[in-house]
Amino acid sequence: MTDSESSKKWQNTLYEHTRKRPGMFIGGTDARALHRLLFEALDHAIDEALIGRCTHIWLTLLPENQVLIQDDSLGIPMIPTRWENLTLMEAVLERTGVFRDQQGEYEDTGSSFGAGLRVVNALSSEMRAENAHQGQVWAKSYHAGLADGPLQPIDGIPEIEHGLKLIFTPDFTIFESNPFDFEHIVQRCREIAYQIAGLKFTVRDERTTQPREEICFAPEGLKTWVQELKAKGKPAHDIVHIIQEIPRQSSYGNEYSIHVEFAFQFTNKPKPYIRSFVNLMETSNGGTHLDAFKAGILGYLNECLALETQHNGISLEALWGIISKYLIAIVCIRHPYPAFYGSTPLQLKNYDVYGPITDLVYAAFASQHRKMDPRKFSMYFHSIIKSDSTD
Repeated sequence: MTDSESSKKWQNTLYEHTRKRPGMFIGGTDARALHRLLFEALDHAIDEALIGRCTHIWLTLLPENQVLIQDDSLGIPMIPTRWENLTLMEAVLERTGVFRDQQGEYEDTGSSFGAGLRVVNALSSEMRAENAHQGQVWAKSYHAGLADGPLQPIDGIPEIEHGLKLIFTPDFTIFESNPFDFEHIVQRCREIAYQIAGLKFTVRDERTTQPREEICFAPEGLKTWVQELKAKGKPAHDIVHIIQEIPRQSSYGNEYSIHVEFAFQFTNKPKPYIRSFVNLMETSNGGTHLDAFKAGILGYLNECLALETQHNGISLEALWGIISKYLIAIVCIRHPYPAFYGSTPLQLKNYDVYGPITDLVYAAFASQHRKMDPRKFSMYFHSIIKSDSTD
């Protein structure tokens, strides 16, 4: 058996495995898994946005559970691959793996969970992809993940028009009969827009006689998010917003970088809002990145205001329990080698982020303090601690 034949046999086995055991790829067949399938398709366009090749994503819910996702990326390069004369476009839709072109201008990593468009294709009753790249549109259609025919050139277009368009229908012989939740999808798109400044989502629901549309766009990233949460209380200071790439080196000598962004603001009302993310996925149980953020805040406050000493030896943990009630904060990182406690990305355990984030938060808070009236800064924190102790 040749390498090509062996690869084809393995890929066919993987295709059958995906349809028989979808839970291994998207967590099941219920409503949550149905939305995971949609987000897997969306992740391809988001990957393009992360490397600066995409600024606008359109997502439309069509009648009869069809989904349309289109982006303004440069499209998938139409170059050959090592798989049975497949182009890179076809490989992304039909094969599993990490795909790159030799010029390093394109990379498909298979989305956040590594499933990618191949799994979306395999678990859809029908799918059509139209790829506009370098003045030509190429199209290919599938049923239940199997191609209807060869790749077809369908149109010549101006080179300023480009991007990938997907139209797919989940296979409801596999999934439970659940509709897509428009509000849930908008919420997810909004979270991503906050984390990728300048990326715009247009989300439409055309399943009813009166279509709905939401625009998700955050020109200043996490700062925009915190600004929109100001209604939770009167701010005690300007928003602290930091974006930085942190260079690191592994124990094997490999160099890599960690993208760190955070924004926070204390207010006068005890209505906390603290969230953390890793690689665009929420870490609902926090982890080392959130612990580092907390250490930076507490370290600076305790050093400059001597809070432990002036409040009868209050512990730092108790101090955090009080001041965090008045805090709006979003902490996001992108890590090439994330590690988590357990099998799901709920709590980060990468210790290489702790020191750098602690230092960044400490320095940013110190900079904000220098811009304020020192008496007002001190009175604010002492007063909320005292008010909490008298409640």
